[in-house]
Amino acid sequence: MQDCGHFSLISAPSNAQLPLYPVGYVARVEADITQINAVIQNHIIGAIMLNIDDAEKLLKMGLDTSYFGPNKLVITTSTIDDRSLPKYYLEKEVEVVTDFGPKFHVPRDRPVYLSQNKKERLWNIRTQVEDTIEMRQLLNGTSTKLIPLLKGIDQEELHASYIPLKNEGFDAFTYYTAQYFGNGRGNLSTDLITDVRVISTLPNIGYVMLIGVQSENIIRKLPPVVKAYAGLRFIKENCWNQPTMKDLGQSNLSQFPNSGGL
Repeated sequence: MQDCGHFSLISAPSNAQLPLYPVGYVARVEADITQINAVIQNHIIGAIMLNIDDAEKLLKMGLDTSYFGPNKLVITTSTIDDRSLPKYYLEKEVEVVTDFGPKFHVPRDRPVYLSQNKKERLWNIRTQVEDTIEMRQLLNGTSTKLIPLLKGIDQEELHASYIPLKNEGFDAFTYYTAQYFGNGRGNLSTDLITDVRVISTLPNIGYVMLIGVQSENIIRKLPPVVKAYAGLRFIKENCWNQPTMKDLGQSNLSQFPNSGGL
């Protein structure tokens, strides 16, 4: 595996004061020390995201967020393979997050798909909302803040996801986008842009972080409510045995002037 300690997608001084919420590019990494050391050594990348199962793997290696140092904003997420979700029941997820100590966590993912009937989707959404609110209570006393997931394929479902959490005081949200790409689905980028624009019309929504999309063409078309986007682009282009590193065109990503937070 090659040296992957250089990157130029988004610039922000790593010694800047860590802000309230992530903004700009968030580098997703796996439970791989080579990848982790690369993002630690890279002064451009200010925010890092790991899946909850990767965080647990690092804990078993004796590592927590302190390994990343004080100038990296660390986020964990529950957006993992659906087959692994049952392992991370509420108390287990709380345990891993508490022990690992991220600044932010994307909690309590549940499957919500077009292939499900509406009753099943709404049940999963409402269960996720209830679990998210309970998880915040269980994390009381820790330094971890939650950035809940938005779910739903129509306005009714989005409101069932968003409104109760907004009423509970949550003011930042995450939207997972991997379902728009790959695995025989083709490229549904137009659908993604349309759906994110619908999300931007939710009452008083001010912050959305996307997980999984990093195309410059898509990012340019997103509404201003999208403040951050997380994905494996840095790792794919610099750590997965790529022969060269592409110039990622920072000037084309002026919507996201900082990598870190606000």
